[in-house]
Amino acid sequence: MFGDREMAVDSTCILCDSACKEINDSLGFSYIECLNCGRYSLARSDKSSFHLMLKNQLGNKLHLISGYIRESSNEKSKPIILNTESVNVILKNSNIPQTINDNFNKLLIYLNNRTEYLGHYIEYEEHPAIAYALNIIELRKLILALEKNNYAKIFYKSKGTNNSDGIFGRLSLTIDGIKEADRLLKYQTESNNAFIAMWFDDEMIKIFDDHISKAVEDAGYRALIISQKEHNDDICDQIIAEIRKCKFLIADFTGNREGVYYEAGFAYGLGKEVIYTCRKDWHNQEISEEVDVTLENGSAVKAELKKNRKIHFDVDHRNFIIWETGEDLYQKLKARIGATISIK
Repeated sequence: MFGDREMAVDSTCILCDSACKEINDSLGFSYIECLNCGRYSLARSDKSSFHLMLKNQLGNKLHLISGYIRESSNEKSKPIILNTESVNVILKNSNIPQTINDNFNKLLIYLNNRTEYLGHYIEYEEHPAIAYALNIIELRKLILALEKNNYAKIFYKSKGTNNSDGIFGRLSLTIDGIKEADRLLKYQTESNNAFIAMWFDDEMIKIFDDHISKAVEDAGYRALIISQKEHNDDICDQIIAEIRKCKFLIADFTGNREGVYYEAGFAYGLGKEVIYTCRKDWHNQEISEEVDVTLENGSAVKAELKKNRKIHFDVDHRNFIIWETGEDLYQKLKARIGATISIK
């Protein structure tokens, strides 16, 4: 599943404290297989300090990371690589539930995805991550809420004294539950998410955190970015899926990244509204850099190297937002969203 394995040992999941398998490979990574969380990986050298950071800083949010990994994992994908950057990106992802009702909807969609026909009973899995639940108690309460809303029928292994508690055996969605799940899935395709295509260097991530996301949210939408480190080799599939679901796309061409051209073109081809932005020093500018050059006689000299930062002509004619500071981008971007994107 993961390539050559050197050693698989019993371990404890750093996200949910459940028993798990840890597979150490020859490249220096630890791959975690957790029945609750799914599959993720860590750099071996970072594990101890990263574990401590998770517990100290994100203790009340670890179940959200578990839920996201569980929802994103599949047999064909490589495990999500967890590090400080990817964890922060995950917590900003639009898929993360914001309310208890969001958790309820996550559980309903999960069960609907496993339902093969009306009346199909699904074996109960006591894994809180399927609903982004805080713990098993919250998961059980959410399942009972499904039954009380006539969205599911529970087969009990044994009933409690109050006839509403007990040990769950199997679950089956009712026709009302299936209809509601279909409605939620349709709503997701009409979401108010804004997909952000951009350069993932440290400075631009800060611009996103402090200014782009704020402009999007203040305009009434939710900002979504996908870090390459978060999704590893399957980033293209994830990007395509999220662009299909988004309401509009913001493409920032600072850094002149090829991926931004691809994502903007894909969104444009789907008929999505695309907002084009670029920092002034990257928009059709010629810059000079001082570089070291070694001559044939072995001596080193300084030389001036001129570089053209030119936007490709295919998109250069678009109505770009040219910005200089994060606050400048915030003001212009918020105004552009308000003027060009309509809220349903």
